[in-house]
Amino acid sequence: MEKTNKNIKLLKLWTPVVIWMILIFLMSNRTSLKASYFDPLDFVIKKTAHVTEYAILLILLFRAFYQSWRKKFDINKLENYAIIITQIYAISDEWHQSHIAGRTATIRDMFIDFVGVMIGVIIIKLIKEHKKLVTVKKLIYGSN
Repeated sequence: MEKTNKNIKLLKLWTPVVIWMILIFLMSNRTSLKASYFDPLDFVIKKTAHVTEYAILLILLFRAFYQSWRKKFDINKLENYAIIITQIYAISDEWHQSHIAGRTATIRDMFIDFVGVMIGVIIIKLIKEHKKLVTVKKLIYGSN
C-alpha cells in the first residue's frame, strides 16, 4: 500500500513537468506566421511567453525534485539540477525550432529563455526565504 501511495505521489509530481515540456515542444513545433511588418506588441508577447514558460518549467522541476528526493540531496543541489535540466531543455528547444519551417534558433531567444530560468530561481529563493520567516515567526510567537 505504501509503495502505491509513493508511486501516486511521484506521478502527481512529475506529470505536470512532462505535460509542460510537451506543451513547450508543441508550441515550438508550430510554423511561424511572419507579419509583413515588425509589430512591437507581438515581439513583447512572444518574448514574455519565452520567459514565462521556462520560469514555470524550472519551478515545476524544482518542486518535483524537492518532493521526490529532499531526504537524499541538499536543497541547493536539487535547485541546481532543476536549473541545468531547464537550460538544456531551452537549448534543445531552440535547436528543435531551427528545423521547423519559418522558425529560427537564435542566441537572443536562448538568452531570453535563460532569463526565464533566472526568474524561476528568484521565485524559488523568495519562497524559501518566506518559509524561513514563517518558521522563525512560529518559533518566536508560537503557532496561533
